[in-house]
Amino acid sequence: MANTELRLELQHACQAIDLPSKQTIRRWIETSLQILGQLPDQQAIKAANICIRVVDEVESARLNHTYRQKSAPTNILSFAYNRDPLEGDLVICASVLQEEANAMGIDHDSHWAHIIIHGVLHLLAYDHEIDEDAEKMEALETTIMAKLGYNNPYELM
Repeated sequence: MANTELRLELQHACQAIDLPSKQTIRRWIETSLQILGQLPDQQAIKAANICIRVVDEVESARLNHTYRQKSAPTNILSFAYNRDPLEGDLVICASVLQEEANAMGIDHDSHWAHIIIHGVLHLLAYDHEIDEDAEKMEALETTIMAKLGYNNPYELM
């Protein structure tokens, strides 16, 4: 990643297995920011400060209820604080990710990469509530996943 300084904090707030390494997560985020910085409608990201907190289902459900009024745990929650420089938190429920990967029959690393990329896009105000926005976001996720050597995550769903 040419000109972006990434500060990455990784918090493990639960007992989880098969977690990707901090180095691997850093590569996923750096690749995402590099590709996004090359888009004509996206200004280059000079610095990023991202905290990823890996939580259990209880904490995920509590946060999901507090911030989205949904009563179940979710795979990821994104909290953007600033866009220039990029600052935000990603809260990931490891057991939900593991269950999703198992149910879809996909590699856990691939699913982790996809969800983290998805979260980074949310930090940058990408959304999928409207079909047109969802198509744009999915196309970006697919491009980034391909650059990292992973399959299109939407062909598996």
